[in-house]
Amino acid sequence: MARRLAEVVKDQCVVRLVSEDGTKFVLVAVHALDEHIAQQSRAAFLEPLSVAEHSVSQRVHETGEPFVVPKMDLAALREHTTPEYWEYTRNAGFHTFMMVPLRFRGRSLGHLLLTRYRPESPAFDEHDRELACALADHAAIAIANSRSYLAERSARAAAEKANDELQASEARYRLMFDASPLPKWLYDLESLRILTVNDAAVRQYGYSRDELLTMSVADLRPPEDVAAFLEVVHSRLDSAKFGIWRHRRKNGEVFQAEVTVHTFALAGRSCRLAVGRDVTERLRLEEQLRQAQKMEAVGRLAGGVAHDFNNLLSVILCYADFLLGDMKPGEPMRDDVAEIRNAGTRAAGLTRQLLMFSRQQVLEPRVLDLNEVLTSMDKMLQRILGADVDLVSLPTRPLGRVRADPTSIEQVIMNLVVNARDAMPTGGKLTMETGNVILDEVYAAAHLGVKPGPHVMLAVSDTGTGMDDATRARIFEPFFTTKETGKGTGLGLSTVFGIVQQSGGSVWVYSELGQGTTFKVYLPQVDADLDGIENHVVEPRPVLRGSETILLVEDDDQLRAVARGILHRNGYHVIEARNAGEALLHSEQYPAKIHLLLSDVVMPQMSGPELAKRLAAARPDMKVLCMSGYTDDSIVRHGMLDAQFAYLQKPFTFQTLTTRVREVLG
Repeated sequence: MARRLAEVVKDQCVVRLVSEDGTKFVLVAVHALDEHIAQQSRAAFLEPLSVAEHSVSQRVHETGEPFVVPKMDLAALREHTTPEYWEYTRNAGFHTFMMVPLRFRGRSLGHLLLTRYRPESPAFDEHDRELACALADHAAIAIANSRSYLAERSARAAAEKANDELQASEARYRLMFDASPLPKWLYDLESLRILTVNDAAVRQYGYSRDELLTMSVADLRPPEDVAAFLEVVHSRLDSAKFGIWRHRRKNGEVFQAEVTVHTFALAGRSCRLAVGRDVTERLRLEEQLRQAQKMEAVGRLAGGVAHDFNNLLSVILCYADFLLGDMKPGEPMRDDVAEIRNAGTRAAGLTRQLLMFSRQQVLEPRVLDLNEVLTSMDKMLQRILGADVDLVSLPTRPLGRVRADPTSIEQVIMNLVVNARDAMPTGGKLTMETGNVILDEVYAAAHLGVKPGPHVMLAVSDTGTGMDDATRARIFEPFFTTKETGKGTGLGLSTVFGIVQQSGGSVWVYSELGQGTTFKVYLPQVDADLDGIENHVVEPRPVLRGSETILLVEDDDQLRAVARGILHRNGYHVIEARNAGEALLHSEQYPAKIHLLLSDVVMPQMSGPELAKRLAAARPDMKVLCMSGYTDDSIVRHGMLDAQFAYLQKPFTFQTLTTRVREVLG
């Protein structure tokens, strides 16, 4: 453009445009017929000129009118310009001058500076002015269009770059979201609808991705927990950002989920990203650890109290003996002192029990046969129980040996028998059994302090009142008792716990209200074959797999999950039910054959044997395997299970469950 205008005016054209911020005039083009003059002009206009500076450029910029000087007066110019510009004008020999604004839609884009320096060139006149203005208008349109195009191209390039960065960011986020080992889901905070989930969430909840995308996050909770969940979510409390909630899988299994959420805006709506993982097993182990730590702390406290109290009792008993030695028979105070001594003796017995609980009692262990111990105590136990309690002994022969203190083991048996008698005030049945068992790695991992390997079991089962969960959780605490004041010290079962722990064993309790209680004591078998008596160890049998369908009915969520996992791992198809009602419904709705009913004996609504009889009418070919914490013989004798049903004793192991299921299925 500068070259074309220079040719029109026959000398020189300089183009200066307003900067993007509107504060300066910036040189963009210079063209002259004489290149030497063009170089001088480039040097003179190299530095941008401020729009606010008082000059001809400012005047043309603000008024939008061209400025024409037909004949340059160097003397007059010297007074109105800088020495550098005056020197430039004189050296170039300019004799006529014209500045024309570049305007587009009422806005100044810059100006054209037209000069003539050749002597033969005429001064600018009105015709030159009109021509220059016309050319300037066309130039302004071209400049505006060019700027618009460049701006649009720049914006498009920026948008494309931003879009590429966004897509890359989304790809990175999606990779982190989908590949995360932790279950994640995104949901709308108002409707609670699930917007997206990752693969870990699909695996954890058992639904397909399409199913989850049609659900609400409330659908992941058990029905009875939904109201509390909605109250917390809609309250916008900080407590909704983190917590442990009960969640439910597609198969109905309830588990503990540790959930963390982050709220943010997405596409104009409030959303939450939730991360939740199954912490059921962790919480169970933490609870076991807390219980073990509590028992350990209570044991230390009990031991410390017992030692200090023994010192006091020693003083009391000694002085009582001194007084009795000085008194003659028949003296009025002799009987009172004797009562003091008797009370001190009973107190000493309590401290011995505390020391046993705290595992600070000195033991003298030796190799024992529990069958021989039970035989030697049979008559004494029968007298303790009384005529209204039927005592049944079921020893296993040959029985493995254990290493324990004989007197302490007798006290364990005595305390368990006395506890059972107190639970049967109107009489009943007491069954004592021994057996060889192997506690595997799975069982040991689920029971804190248990070492895997061969054990000897002593089971004491009664038909008494039974216990609820709250009572069962505290039965081994010293001084805890459900008896009336004055009728029990609360040290019997705590003593059992202490002796068994000190002997390297463990105690397991099973009880149902109104159905009785079973205590199982597990003591490690000794390795050697001692005294010429066979140390019998049950060899583990190979695990047999299957593909049959099993209806699993168990009201304990944790135990049901363990059984389901074992059966799934061995190829079986498992249908779960928490009670008899769900089992009947599943049986009606399931179209194919159900090969085995695996049911707990004691359940709410209906017992396992009753459920089996109800299902037999519709599914006569279905095998039945009942399970319970009671021993097999005692539960049949107590009338809770028909002898016709196969039986599995709790606690079961991976080996015992799979083997028994395979045996029943044939």
